[in-house]
Amino acid sequence: MRGMEILEALDFIDGKYINEAKTNDYISENKKEEKRFKIPLANKKWLSPVAAILAVVILSLHFLLGGQGFVFFGGVKALASAEYPVMTVFPDVNDPISDFLSQYKKWREDLDLQESYFGYGKGLDKFIMDSAEAFLSDKSGENTVYSPMNIYMTLSMIAEMSRGETRTQALSVLKCNNIYDLRNQTNAIWNANYRDDGIVKSVLASSLWLNNKIEYDPYIVSVLANKYYASVFEGKMGSSEYKREYYSWLNQQTGGLFMDQLASEPFNKNSVMTIASTISYEAKWMQEFSNSRTETGYFNTEYGSVKCEYMSKTDTQGRYFWGNGFTATSKPLKDSGSVYFILPNEGTSVSELLKSEEALRFIASDGKWENMQKLTIELNVPKMDVASHMDIREALSKMGVTDCFDKDKADFSTVTDGSYDGKGLYITDAEHGVRVSINEEGCTGTAFTSVSDNDPPASEEAERTFTIDKPFIFVITGADGLPLFIGTVYQPITQ
Repeated sequence: MRGMEILEALDFIDGKYINEAKTNDYISENKKEEKRFKIPLANKKWLSPVAAILAVVILSLHFLLGGQGFVFFGGVKALASAEYPVMTVFPDVNDPISDFLSQYKKWREDLDLQESYFGYGKGLDKFIMDSAEAFLSDKSGENTVYSPMNIYMTLSMIAEMSRGETRTQALSVLKCNNIYDLRNQTNAIWNANYRDDGIVKSVLASSLWLNNKIEYDPYIVSVLANKYYASVFEGKMGSSEYKREYYSWLNQQTGGLFMDQLASEPFNKNSVMTIASTISYEAKWMQEFSNSRTETGYFNTEYGSVKCEYMSKTDTQGRYFWGNGFTATSKPLKDSGSVYFILPNEGTSVSELLKSEEALRFIASDGKWENMQKLTIELNVPKMDVASHMDIREALSKMGVTDCFDKDKADFSTVTDGSYDGKGLYITDAEHGVRVSINEEGCTGTAFTSVSDNDPPASEEAERTFTIDKPFIFVITGADGLPLFIGTVYQPITQ
């Protein structure tokens, strides 16, 4: 019996029995021990007080190529390199039985370790609801998408590097009591959403770029690498070498997809720090759409009907949801999360849903919803390639993060080692660019750095057609159920 036959046989075994049969020592406490990093101390340096700035670039990406193994030239120095977990690639089904079983056991062991972090993000519902409203509700008529997890990781780093009211605001938005809880939760959320095994790609990558004229606290540098999986570099701000290596890092993370959208001048002579945070996601449908069923249809925009390509799939165990002003369905991704499609009822707009507490609760719920039935659902959804690029300072300010943008109030002195008091250090730029593509095979996500008219089906109804032919909301969740991307579509890909 070869690998494909074994895999097909495994598909018929109830998951609970597979779990019971796993070796008890698959997940050892030793393997969950934190990774260690070698942090070389920087030479003592000094910068006389100037109008220092902190530029923040928030990115989320497409085909991530990894977050380690960088080689720098031209005087750019790596103070810390984030070490990602090494996951066994899912075995080739054409391997001989001995190789397949051995490789499968290693793959399952690595996957068990990452899944042991599931559940640490359960308290983020309010953050997700608040960010969805802040990032999307005022974008009526414009295709917009953002990454809640990308924003979360970047705000976590901002909290780590700041103190006083600047840190308090970030912690409040992140719904975390203190910096120690935040470190542990961020680390767990990162691991729960990490996957790179040949089936699913889901990687959050962060980096901090420092001015080499300032002495930085090596402890904070190590915490950023250890807890936040952030690589830390230093060099001469504004130099061609530093810019080249910065863009090289971003290009490596994004596959070059967002290079044209980035600010042309990442550093200037007064820059002190730049944060670059990315997310790369790629997954396939549990059951793919058939190309033969893709047909031309009409999508009703605010300005009239337009032609687009509709993918069609019938799911005998589809989930149908409803609430005040909306209906929704979901389509599962293979060995990952799901894509939720949320359609406003007649007389209700997407913008209104994004200000509705009930609709926002559903967005954050990962399908754990009181109004749900399993039906045979014929889903008709337009192909999507949604991209947006925005300045997110206004959205973050709406959520309560304000001091970090104020040169008189911001306090980023934690990251400096006493030689520089951090006065005048504040965030001057905050960009977030995202691209999400959905087709017959699956979806990829890329971003750079947020009286009831219920419509339940009749109890005797067994089938329902769910055609998305007007502006809608979509949510893409990871394996842990946390939303990786949330977006609105007012205009599909037209023919």
